Amino acid sequence: MFSRLNLGICEFLVEKIEKLRNLTSGFSISKNLSMDSRFNEMMGFTTAEVEQLIKETIPDELPVGLMDTLTDYYNGYCFSEDGKERVFNSDMVLYYLDHYQQLHKAPKTLLDHNAVSDYGKLAKLMRFKTPEQNLETLKEIVFNGYTTSQLVARYSFIQQFKPEHFKSLLFYLGLLTIKEPEPESTSFRLQIPNEVMKELYFDFLMEIITEDEKFTPDISKIKEALRQIAREGSCEKLTILMENLLHSLSNRDSLTFAEKDLKITLALFFLMSEAYDLKSEYEVERKYIDLVFFPKSDTTEFDILMFELKYIKKSDVPKKKTAKSSDTAKEKAIAEAVSGATEQLKRYRSVKEFSGKKISAFAIVFVGDECVHRAKVQAD
Repeated sequence: MFSRLNLGICEFLVEKIEKLRNLTSGFSISKNLSMDSRFNEMMGFTTAEVEQLIKETIPDELPVGLMDTLTDYYNGYCFSEDGKERVFNSDMVLYYLDHYQQLHKAPKTLLDHNAVSDYGKLAKLMRFKTPEQNLETLKEIVFNGYTTSQLVARYSFIQQFKPEHFKSLLFYLGLLTIKEPEPESTSFRLQIPNEVMKELYFDFLMEIITEDEKFTPDISKIKEALRQIAREGSCEKLTILMENLLHSLSNRDSLTFAEKDLKITLALFFLMSEAYDLKSEYEVERKYIDLVFFPKSDTTEFDILMFELKYIKKSDVPKKKTAKSSDTAKEKAIAEAVSGATEQLKRYRSVKEFSGKKISAFAIVFVGDECVHRAKVQAD
């Protein structure tokens, strides 16, 4: 009796499953419209739509440079190489305009709390399959501001999880967007869409660093160091903080530490400042500055801060048989790094965009976890 009952249940379930399969089998011929250019502008607000929203919500109190602010922080999304225009994050735009309409001033933070969901997505992706590989990919994206990859359309849990899979997932979740197709290739150059998403990436990296119990950021000391550089034009306290963070790294971590990590470290500290907007790998006349910090509109008395960073691994310093010759080799490597950083900053300062502007430019060189050079570079 029991076996017949079981057999009857099994037959019933097989019949139901077969009917369900027949009902849903057509879904196997679905079409992926993610990168279809006809739908590119559907996933956000166009410039014209944002301008119309502004007219309807705050017509009588238009802030100076509002469209520039909204563009820098909320625009930049492109989902197709043939998309007609980049679109704004609709949620973020509505958050900003609602706050201004209700309180007659800009929100103190330009990152809507709803972006916490993006933070959570990033955290889950980081832990997926290859955490260390994912972290290195993330550092590359933050360091350069972009990455190159094919966009993978299909995934399998049994296939090897490669960097292009991670980058593709970041794209499909809106954490990266298309900058441009790579010439004569099926790959794309993918970039962080805007300043809000860039802050989210840096926040996430700071969270990863502070998870290590060996390093806990002292907020008061960070803010004191930021005040020193803004008011006195000195980066001494800031580089000491960077040294402290590097001291906390394990030997294993220090082996993989590179110049991009040094840049990320400096940028993380500046996230504590409400006076500056961060620009990483900022392009001026086909030149790329490591880090530039522009004073926000209400802190225009501050200088633009410009940094060129050089990192020399201790293992990369040539070693000779005697201590004296080894010291000479180290000094030569440092001198070359200092000269390179100084010349780059002088070229950056000479471009038309910075003509007549107040600039504090700093050349910083590290050997291992020691800052061996910190200097303010004057214009020629």
